[in-house]
Amino acid sequence: MTIPKAKSEVIRARIDAEILAAFDAQSAGRGGRSAALRALVEASVEAQIGRDLLPRSDGSKSQRVQISLSETEMAVIDYRAAQRSINRAGWVKALVRRHLGLKQSKEDGLVEALLPIRSQLIRIGRNINQAMKAANVILVAGKNDSLAAELATITAMRAELNEQIAAVRSAMQGDYSYWVVPE
Repeated sequence: MTIPKAKSEVIRARIDAEILAAFDAQSAGRGGRSAALRALVEASVEAQIGRDLLPRSDGSKSQRVQISLSETEMAVIDYRAAQRSINRAGWVKALVRRHLGLKQSKEDGLVEALLPIRSQLIRIGRNINQAMKAANVILVAGKNDSLAAELATITAMRAELNEQIAAVRSAMQGDYSYWVVPE
């Protein structure tokens, strides 16, 4: 199949750094990352020819599904939705979309809510690093021997902060484990 070259579009995706490095190494002899990605997309499209494809929704038509749930089930849904700071319908819609694999975006504003938190954590980390450097300068100069205990505390704080930054980054990059439904 030859795909017309009349108009080009750009695809953006977040990929784990290790996987991207392996892909780059693999695609080095095939014209580089862009050419290898084009080949993968073309192969995927070719594999779908002759199969029923889901039409792309323009988002204007919504269908309604009605289900009956027990009071206990509704209470659990309300509780889970409140945990995510979304309403009941939004939580159910996100769960269904995630289970079907049709839409991977977080519609509940999680990424937008995490951005300022991550920024503040990074700023705190910079402050901790500055304090650590200043304490090390004083310690090396031999002016205050009691700073060694304080440096150990600062090091522990920095390790904890790095764990929190990693957790926020993981959530922002698409940690959908919350939505995984056992088969």
